[in-house]
Amino acid sequence: PSPVSQILDHPSEARLHYHKKERLEHHHERLDHHNQRLDHNHERLDHHNQRLDHNHERLDHHNQRLDHNHERLDHHNQRLDHNHERLDHNHERLDHHNQRLDHNHERLDHHNQRLDH
Repeated sequence: PSPVSQILDHPSEARLHYHKKERLEHHHERLDHHNQRLDHNHERLDHHNQRLDHNHERLDHHNQRLDHNHERLDHHNQRLDHNHERLDHNHERLDHHNQRLDHNHERLDHHNQRLDH
């Protein structure tokens, strides 16, 4: 006897076979649905990773600019320090010249007083 006639000979076995087939199809459908969701989530993850990469590149660029600006600031601060030192030195020289000038005025006053007498 053929397998088909054997199944038809046993309705309960036919029902069992049909039920198993239905359950298997249902599981396949659910698996397909989960795979679709997985694919969709992978696409979203790829998109987020691309955005992350882009943001890292931008951050790197901004950090490079920050480094460059810090270097420039350091250089300007060094120049400022140097100029302050020169200014201090010039003030000292000016003080010294003013002292000599005061001293010479005193001497001149003294000589003028002697001349007046």
